[in-house]
Amino acid sequence: MSAISDKYWSMGGTASFLGNAVTNEIQTPNGRGFFQHFRGGSIYWSPATGAQTIYGFIRDKWAALGWENSFLGFPTTDEFPTPNGRGRFNHFEGGSIYWSPATGAQTVYGFIRDKWASLGWENGFLGFPITDELPTPNGRGRFNHFEGGSIYWSPATGAQTIYGSIRGKWASLGWENGFLGFPTTDELPTPNGRGRFNHFEGGSIYWSPATDAQTIYGSIRSKWASLGWENSFLGFPTTDELSTPNGRGRFNHFEGGSIYWSPATGAQTIYGFIRDRWAALGWENGFLGFPTTDELPSRAGIGRISHFEHGSIFWSPDVGARELRMAVRLHTKVLTSPTINLDTMLDRMQEVYSTAGIRVDFISNEVLALPLLNDLDVGACTMGGVTAEQTTLFANRNTVGANDMVVYFVRSTVPPFNGCAAHPAGRPGAAVVQGATQWTLAHELGHVLGLNHVNDNNRLMTGNGTGNITNPPPDIINAEAVTMDTNVLTINL
Repeated sequence: MSAISDKYWSMGGTASFLGNAVTNEIQTPNGRGFFQHFRGGSIYWSPATGAQTIYGFIRDKWAALGWENSFLGFPTTDEFPTPNGRGRFNHFEGGSIYWSPATGAQTVYGFIRDKWASLGWENGFLGFPITDELPTPNGRGRFNHFEGGSIYWSPATGAQTIYGSIRGKWASLGWENGFLGFPTTDELPTPNGRGRFNHFEGGSIYWSPATDAQTIYGSIRSKWASLGWENSFLGFPTTDELSTPNGRGRFNHFEGGSIYWSPATGAQTIYGFIRDRWAALGWENGFLGFPTTDELPSRAGIGRISHFEHGSIFWSPDVGARELRMAVRLHTKVLTSPTINLDTMLDRMQEVYSTAGIRVDFISNEVLALPLLNDLDVGACTMGGVTAEQTTLFANRNTVGANDMVVYFVRSTVPPFNGCAAHPAGRPGAAVVQGATQWTLAHELGHVLGLNHVNDNNRLMTGNGTGNITNPPPDIINAEAVTMDTNVLTINL
């Protein structure tokens, strides 16, 4: 007896589902084995695979592919029921055919079959294949669709799973022919457990229950990645990457803010009260244009600032978000360091000047060893009149532009003032003493910008001393703001 005969009779012969033979035992056309057809199916044998039964829809599928001459080769198992009882399968030298009433008979093989097997075959979340393994339309790879998703493979990316809302988004963009290309990872949970993602050749799709599936790629994705992906303050994307209405750039909105990009400005974050103000001004179509920096902390952390193509927005809890369309340039020269930290003075100056729409650009700091000028003779400290010591001190304008202001920090003035804004012609600046208050710097430079003393302790320019200011931050009234804005030392942004 032959191996085929042994197999047949071991199954019950004519009493089995195979029934009576309809052919003799015949050598396969490729000469590698033998077969015999029966009323209910076939038995195929080769030295490498032994004698195996194949019948029904699976046999029909295999026959349609060219029997043992196809890429599948000889069966290596009988047809078996799947462990979950929902279908049937045969394994072959070159892959498998799986069948269920809902999905029909489908081929799965190679790297895609290996991936599917690693996920639990038909018992995994993908379920049964609903297509054969097929070439992608662009000829770069292969895929199988399954009840629960898909596996895509290319030589460059390997075999990766994709399913659910992320697969739906990717499909809507043209599958692997879209700008994202092939998936380079399986769909995976995000580290924070709040969502899911797939990375692709051209970007990523991120999904969460609150935000749905959104695309992110290019410079915006790189920026978001540098901040910590979805674990950053921005959270998950709430939009795809989109073109700005003016066509000059791109953006993604996120749970915690936005990233905007243009060729001229790069990718920058914007969020919170500053983003709200920018939005109210028309986003990138407003006079400010695109952000040129991330939102940044001020020097002493009192506030926050973002810079834009045509200005800035400053925010602090005390003054809120203010757009800055003008700027002054400031240098400091230190003979004696002030008691109040310079960064705090600069922050307070920026805070109060923001109410006039002015940005304070701190350009440089230099330490001066001039002991004879450390207790500075300022005379009557009146505009238009200066002493010899003031003339000598204010001549120190290294790296200073003609319309830049300089503040000289000294130990004291003679007679004693907190500061003095009288300066030689063409050398705009002021002297501020060691024990000055946090508002003195802003007050003295207010004089340089054309403001006079007032008898009101609610205002920056109080003549009663900045230590008596009653409502920090002090006020700059509209008329004063106009004077400052129109001063030759104030530049348009």
